[in-house]
Amino acid sequence: AAAAAGRVNMLKRILEVDRKVLNQKDSVGYTPLHIAAENKRDDFVRELVKQGADVNAKTNEYNVTPLHLAVRFQS
Repeated sequence: AAAAAGRVNMLKRILEVDRKVLNQKDSVGYTPLHIAAENKRDDFVRELVKQGADVNAKTNEYNVTPLHLAVRFQS
């Protein structure tokens, strides 16, 4: 939810409590970085990468990376 809304400060607080969230996948394999890229949240993408997000994370079915989404949605 924080990734979709682009709340960078909320992300930082969440990661202070639980670092696993950084690369946690949803039911289709999206990570917070996928969501931020799809929603054109460049500020959030930068923070996630700075925090160590896996830039090569792939979705479950089509192996889509955050970069694929950034290109597709022109973020």
